Amino acid sequence: MLAFISSIFYLWILHLYFRTSFSKRDLHPVARITVWIGFYFMHSFILANIQPFLLTFILGCCLLIILCESICMASHQRIIFTCLIIYIFGMLAEICVSVFLQLIGFSGEGIASLGSVISKLILLAAVHAITIFRQQQSQNEPSFFYWILLVVITLSSILAIYTVFLFLQSANSSIDRLLSTLAILALLLINVAVYIIYDKLSAAADLHIQILMMRQQIARYHETLANKKANDFFFATERHNLKNQLIGIRAYALKNQTTEIVDFINTLLHENEFGLTPSSFTDNILVDSLLCSKKNLASQSNIRYSVNTSIAACLPFPDADLCTLIGNALDNAFEACLTHKNAAGFVNVTIQYKTNCLYCHFENSYYGTTSFSQSHFFHSTKPDRLKHGYGLRSIKYIASKYDGILSISTENNTFSLKVLLYAPQ
Repeated sequence: MLAFISSIFYLWILHLYFRTSFSKRDLHPVARITVWIGFYFMHSFILANIQPFLLTFILGCCLLIILCESICMASHQRIIFTCLIIYIFGMLAEICVSVFLQLIGFSGEGIASLGSVISKLILLAAVHAITIFRQQQSQNEPSFFYWILLVVITLSSILAIYTVFLFLQSANSSIDRLLSTLAILALLLINVAVYIIYDKLSAAADLHIQILMMRQQIARYHETLANKKANDFFFATERHNLKNQLIGIRAYALKNQTTEIVDFINTLLHENEFGLTPSSFTDNILVDSLLCSKKNLASQSNIRYSVNTSIAACLPFPDADLCTLIGNALDNAFEACLTHKNAAGFVNVTIQYKTNCLYCHFENSYYGTTSFSQSHFFHSTKPDRLKHGYGLRSIKYIASKYDGILSISTENNTFSLKVLLYAPQ
């Protein structure tokens, strides 16, 4: 009876081990059961009729490899290695238990059956430990207390089985022998139940963690979507307002009312850093207005602002593109200086036009951190990033529009932006 229980228990341990180590092959349930039954009878035949230990080991390993190949999916090398490990460990457990029982003076007909049951219990504990280790590598972190509990349960079950088996050997009535056998079976089932409960609780914990992660991802998705909608609405509104503002400016321009145009534009800018200055850097009105617009801000914020220009009064580039390039570069440079008011800020600008090439170099003090996108390009690190980060993208677009070159570097607390544009032919 104990030999049969031990054999069934061994099959169940193998099933757990294969499930932990491999993916199941897509087989019909009848075919899967047939494979297991065939393995059971052939393995029992080998143990009962083959005497040489080495031959028993080789045939048992081969049979286990065939079983694993039939019901699991994995490489041949991995299956062979895994089957050898479990079979060697199982045989070593049986040998160690048998030697230990003989050392403590246990003898009799049931030593083989008792040793087989105890060794299978140790094998189950090993498979359980492997399962815990694999779960430790994922999201679960079993405490050291659980490892101690696993050892205590295994050793306590072995001691209890040994005690019950001694009672079974001395039992005179069939009822006592039946109760002893049932007690051993109950102890084995308790160990199986501990494994199943832990496995189910671990699976439930994994599922709970995955659900929490998915909920967090969904919440972030909804937050990003809401910000995107707000951002789209913001820019749609600004675009609509800009269209109406340009209509008003055009109306003043058609009537040559320059004073009204300047006043209207000043109300739109309404920021002191965009105030007009009497000085001039270059004869190009557009570029000069952009460069001069930052002089008041530099003076008020103690920013050292130097400009070196060598350009003609008229450049072969659309005014809108020059505004995008120079305006965004200046905005980014001064904003970086204003971010760290305690540090001595500086902005150096060089703009030159020679041989149909426009060269722009912007340098500014920089004490922050840079952030790159997947295309290895800088993007905004501000809290409301959806409404920022367009300056450098716009500059990059202008550079590509004229087959130009864009270079960005941050060294020695200095942010350097270089742009080279080729005049359209």
